[in-house]
Amino acid sequence: MSVSQFEQLDRFEDHDESYDRALLQTAITEAFAFLNAGARQEAIDRIKQYQDLAARSDAGCYIFGLIYFNADDLRHALTWFDRALALRPAFLEALSARAIVLQRVGQPKDALESFDAILKLRPHDAETLFNMGVILQSLGRVADALAAYEDALRWSPAHCEALTIRGALLERFGRLDEALACFDAIDTIRPDNSSNLFNKGSVLQKLGRYKEALAAYEEAARRGRPDAETELNRGNVLQKLGRLEEALAAYDLSSRYRRGYPQALYNKGIALQGLGRPQDALAAYDAALALVASYYEASCNRGNVLHELGHLGDALAAFTYALKIRPGFVLALDQSREHFAPIGPCRRGYPVLQRGLAA
Repeated sequence: MSVSQFEQLDRFEDHDESYDRALLQTAITEAFAFLNAGARQEAIDRIKQYQDLAARSDAGCYIFGLIYFNADDLRHALTWFDRALALRPAFLEALSARAIVLQRVGQPKDALESFDAILKLRPHDAETLFNMGVILQSLGRVADALAAYEDALRWSPAHCEALTIRGALLERFGRLDEALACFDAIDTIRPDNSSNLFNKGSVLQKLGRYKEALAAYEEAARRGRPDAETELNRGNVLQKLGRLEEALAAYDLSSRYRRGYPQALYNKGIALQGLGRPQDALAAYDAALALVASYYEASCNRGNVLHELGHLGDALAAFTYALKIRPGFVLALDQSREHFAPIGPCRRGYPVLQRGLAA
């Protein structure tokens, strides 16, 4: 929250106290200067002696609230916003500021009440609807949050933050085509948004549109997001397309961007198995387990590689370890039954290389 020092103070009530008013304005000006210089305590100290003057008007209370807010003194900020609203209950800026403070101090339900009050005065306020969505989502009311984001977009279709969160929720609910439409809309509004391209690639990947997903990840990297997550997902898509050597290079890049990234090591192991390099795959799974001992999927795949190499005792130990961490893990059960059932039919194990890669 920010405000010109005197934008609101212009409404200061005229009590024929021009001298006091000038002192107050000077103190406010200097307080904002201290804030801009990062001197929070000095900003607060500068206005303390003028509290009685500020309390005479809703604008003065609001500006003092902003100073305390920007000084990260949320308790006193809330007090001043409440004073402003006591003088003018329909003070929209103070209502919004109060709601933001309440959200920051962990009182989301009270924050919702302030946002509701704003909507009664200004029902088509997209930013308020968006903020309500954020709070509702934090309270676990996801369906209500989604409705709030949709209302925000009804009045402000280019609200990129609302589009982003709505798209993420729709992706979470499996409504992938609708999620993709959100990310496509952002791409039109902010074509240089690399994070949005990453989100778009994620949805395209889940839709099985791997070539388009790959293009999205590569464009995200070109536009400034060459990071571990992008390379991990690029590797996953390349592996789906059967381009295992390129996938392997992507996983190596992912590990370079984030040292000790177990997911990249695990997926690298799968690619190495596909390339017929079981010893290297085993090393990748071992490295992943060294970082996360409870990585039961890596232990299961490690068991398959050990079985392939003829180390049957170690393979059984790897499957057993996976099941100890995650009892009932179907893949480990199937693989151990397939490899070690002494006689009779057994359920066919899932081929490791056909496992769905983690997105």
